[in-house]
Amino acid sequence: MMDFREATKTLDAYSTLILSKTRFCDRLLNPQTPEEKHVIEKMIAALKVETKEAMVISTLVLEEVTRHHEQFVIGFTGELTDLIEAVNRSQAATGEARKATRAHEEKSQTEESKESPSAKAIREFRTSRGRSN
Repeated sequence: MMDFREATKTLDAYSTLILSKTRFCDRLLNPQTPEEKHVIEKMIAALKVETKEAMVISTLVLEEVTRHHEQFVIGFTGELTDLIEAVNRSQAATGEARKATRAHEEKSQTEESKESPSAKAIREFRTSRGRSN
């Protein structure tokens, strides 16, 4: 049988970690230096892993509660409430993290598709001379 307090602590720890990393990544949405870009890339990668782990833990916890619901409802009403609240916090945190990682991926794709400064200068020069590609 599952230890409700331990499951609640674990889910809360993941929620706190995920939210803090998500907020950090949101603040550094426009990294200026290569070091900042590297840090953000590492944070996003870690955030993806931790989000998946939190989702797996939530799923396992909910499956256990569903499997033994009669025992849990009768004997552990207070702990069950705390656990369900922890699951809800975890789901909210993972939702925020998915939004942040999706925004980062979209931003990275648009940055990669932008024309380089030298290509832009060549294109403008050719256009000004009446030449096309």
